[in-house]
Amino acid sequence: MVYKICIEPIQINLEISAERRAKGGFSRIIAFEPDPVSYKKLCEKFSAESRVMAVNKGLYHQEVVLVFCSSGTRVAAINETGDTQVNMTSLDAVVGESSVSFIKMNVEGVELNALNGARETICRCRPKLAISAYNLPSHLCQVPFLMRELNPHYDLYLRQHDGGIIETVAYGKEASVHF
Repeated sequence: MVYKICIEPIQINLEISAERRAKGGFSRIIAFEPDPVSYKKLCEKFSAESRVMAVNKGLYHQEVVLVFCSSGTRVAAINETGDTQVNMTSLDAVVGESSVSFIKMNVEGVELNALNGARETICRCRPKLAISAYNLPSHLCQVPFLMRELNPHYDLYLRQHDGGIIETVAYGKEASVHF
């Protein structure tokens, strides 16, 4: 099977934080944050915004407790030598039958697990996707391939948002959908 992956600049930057999205016309944003320090900051930042729901869990393919390196910084991640345990859940379990139009993930190396935990939602809602593809070298290929498996009608794009390999994002959208 041949996979069409377009590697080109996308004219609209989709690296939009929960803060910027909350200013838009969205009815609800669900922000997952397993790191206790970052979760507290997230809750404080959006305490007055009723459309933002903060969930103190990480995204995965199942409900499970994993060991986590908790730093309150961008290097916080699932790590067997971590200093705390965190609850993980699947996106499918949280959103249920709700409609989802956009999924953005940077889950520090467990993107494949998290995408598999969003399988039903992606197949049912066909949302636009922005998934980090740089946390593990194999993710540069595996993330777009899994996105295509979940929706064969997605056009796929890779965009590098920084000067090096970090911040490479795989985007997926159906051909008739505009970013």
